[in-house]
Amino acid sequence: MLRRLAASLILAEQEDLVAKGQLERGALAVLKRPAALHNSFDAVRIDESGLGFDSLSRLSLILRFNRFFHLNDTGIEDYLLTATSLGKWVTLLDQHLRAMGDGARFSFATSGSAGPVKHICHSVSDLVEEVHSLQRRLQDWMRPNGRFLALVPPHHIYGFLFTCLLPKFAGMPVVDLHHAGPCAAFRHARSGDVLIGTPFVWRTLCASGLTFAHDVLGVTSAGAACSQTWSTRDINGLGKLIEIYGSTETGGIGTRSEPGAAFELLDHLCRANGNDEVIADGKPSKPLQDKLEWLGPRQFRLQGRRDDVVKVGGVNVSPSHVEAVLRACEGVSAASVRLAGDRMKAFVVPRPGIVLSKLEALLNAHMRRHLQAPARPVQLTFGAELPVNAMGKICDWDAAPSG
Repeated sequence: MLRRLAASLILAEQEDLVAKGQLERGALAVLKRPAALHNSFDAVRIDESGLGFDSLSRLSLILRFNRFFHLNDTGIEDYLLTATSLGKWVTLLDQHLRAMGDGARFSFATSGSAGPVKHICHSVSDLVEEVHSLQRRLQDWMRPNGRFLALVPPHHIYGFLFTCLLPKFAGMPVVDLHHAGPCAAFRHARSGDVLIGTPFVWRTLCASGLTFAHDVLGVTSAGAACSQTWSTRDINGLGKLIEIYGSTETGGIGTRSEPGAAFELLDHLCRANGNDEVIADGKPSKPLQDKLEWLGPRQFRLQGRRDDVVKVGGVNVSPSHVEAVLRACEGVSAASVRLAGDRMKAFVVPRPGIVLSKLEALLNAHMRRHLQAPARPVQLTFGAELPVNAMGKICDWDAAPSG
């Protein structure tokens, strides 16, 4: 588990450095090899001769690990400065967690495209309580000979719960596939397995036209399941599909196993004070990210977000934040951003006198530096002014590829 977490956090840091032009993309290949976690992982060096981290970028990597594991609670982060291999880092992480015991904490980053990244701290005791509740909810479909197939990274809270903690308590092994091609899930899945994905992943699998072995359980979260997500059961032959509602801020809140059905609160939670908040015994209440329609003390339906955030590939994206990033680009006078199918689109008003081909090149470079891939508009439309309706409010437009 610690090797998978370390590899996932390092890859996230490497991808940030690649986007900033501070690391060659080839450095990512070391930890993306299927055998990396089994054969040579412990011997991989963290410096420039191994994973490409120089003295400055290594400090940034240590900060990422410190935020996630709260290494400052034991002071272990100081030893990461002198440890040269991944095996030594994993040993130090293990020492930290053993020393902290039930007091261990983990912080998960909200999807950064929604604006400034927030790091949400969860105690291991709360996470374990949630996992036990999830295990009870899924136990009728889990098989003793089954495995968890991970199509999501383990350092996000959904991946951590379902591909780190839940397999540990269920006594089931994990097969990590989130760096493999989508069709790898069909090659690896066998009867009794639990496949962990997002709505974006399930839509990709649905479009493949392939089928799973009999009696494979699917779990989806990190975004609302749509009709295409649910159709995976019939088109791809899933035995069951379960949707988890929750967020980085709250963890898992409820589940359902049929489209259009109400969500059922997890066992360890109850509604708080008649509001759109839930509470665990003796814990502070958790305000939810969505408006809810309560159908009873434990059943609810979603009624939309409380903010402008949309989901793209399981990642939170705030159109207003993306607009602000685009407006900060040289040559942009105004911008409007909307969701178009599975990706974002943008209408851009250039500053007077700028050549559109130059502006498009500037924008693409600017977006690569400042936005995660899901937040980058893939359709750019240019015009003299933002489109407005009869009331003078900014409205939608027919997206056309730029150029």
